[in-house]
Amino acid sequence: MARLAPATLGKKPNGAPEKAARFVYTLVWGFARIFSVVALALTWEILARSGTFTPFQLPALSAVIDRISAKGVLHHNAAARHKRRLAHAIKEMR
Repeated sequence: MARLAPATLGKKPNGAPEKAARFVYTLVWGFARIFSVVALALTWEILARSGTFTPFQLPALSAVIDRISAKGVLHHNAAARHKRRLAHAIKEMR
């Protein structure tokens, strides 16, 4: 058998591939977490406004956000910001 010298003779590994893999893994899982919540919110709003369900069964997400902000659970400015972003996302889908 031939003895082969290691490719990194005299060099210490710097761990760059492991760091890159960890970064990509974190990035993909972060995107998956955010995307799943956004997809759920958009689906909720679209189904509620399409007439598939009655407002008693599935109220619109914007109405729920209004109700939560009226109770003081969510600050009014934050509620307005979330509603504006949701409306903008729905308009882009059409």
